[in-house]
Amino acid sequence: MVYLRSFFVFIITSLASTICLALAGDTKNAVMPISFHLEQTAKISEEGSFTLSIANNSHFFSKNPIFSNEDIQMIKVFKSVDKDTLGMTCFLNPNGRRKLERISTQNVSSWLVCIINGKPVDFLYIDRQITDGQIVVWKNIEAADLDKMIEMKDALQKAG
Repeated sequence: MVYLRSFFVFIITSLASTICLALAGDTKNAVMPISFHLEQTAKISEEGSFTLSIANNSHFFSKNPIFSNEDIQMIKVFKSVDKDTLGMTCFLNPNGRRKLERISTQNVSSWLVCIINGKPVDFLYIDRQITDGQIVVWKNIEAADLDKMIEMKDALQKAG
């Protein structure tokens, strides 16, 4: 059973490691399978923010994503250190790279939350300016999350 699961994860990882998320068409009306939301200093409003707990402390995040599909050029999936879930590196397009550099400079000591298919998967702490244009989600991505992302990418390519 363990071998079958490892084989399945390997196949999904191999296929998903080359997924290109440069989505065509009207991305504003499309469901966003990947989004990153920046921590807010205080609750903006019920409509503008949501609350998540990090180490038993409540943190407020903007409902408007700071990065989404339109900022991601490609992703590379890898097996996380916990061996039960996957992680991914998001390679940002030139616009996303500039935005990440600016946002990370202005928001050192803040958190980003990665949401995949509407589910928070990992928190990322901004400890310095990020200039390489990459955002790494280290864990908690399920193979089913990747399947949904692949389905959405295929549907958008057929529609576009």
